[in-house]
Amino acid sequence: MSYANRNPELSLRDLGLTITVWFDRYDAGQVGRVQYGYRITGQDHRDGDPIYAEGTDLTCVGDPDLADAMRTLLTFWSAAIESYDYAQRQGVSLSETECGQLFPEALLSLGLDADDVSYTGSWLGGEQ
Repeated sequence: MSYANRNPELSLRDLGLTITVWFDRYDAGQVGRVQYGYRITGQDHRDGDPIYAEGTDLTCVGDPDLADAMRTLLTFWSAAIESYDYAQRQGVSLSETECGQLFPEALLSLGLDADDVSYTGSWLGGEQ
């Protein structure tokens, strides 16, 4: 399923992928929570390029902007890669790890390093 987006986006092209975030909605049930959408695709995001992960469930608190949402996405993705690597080393299921089910296994099994994913957004400033 591909999520429609009519809002401004922030995209990074790095790691051989295109990583995109956009504002989706304010979380009506939780004051101060904002939902962002995200998509991680092949580098060119042409028809036929794989969509490795997408959703509208990226939650940020406070008064986030697109750069905050991107940093949050990269932090969660990096943690998920660490869980994936742990599961591979220990021979356990991803469901037995802390963050292994945050993203599809197809994305986690690309062989990317968790530190490289974190570093991807370092030029955005703020905390990593």
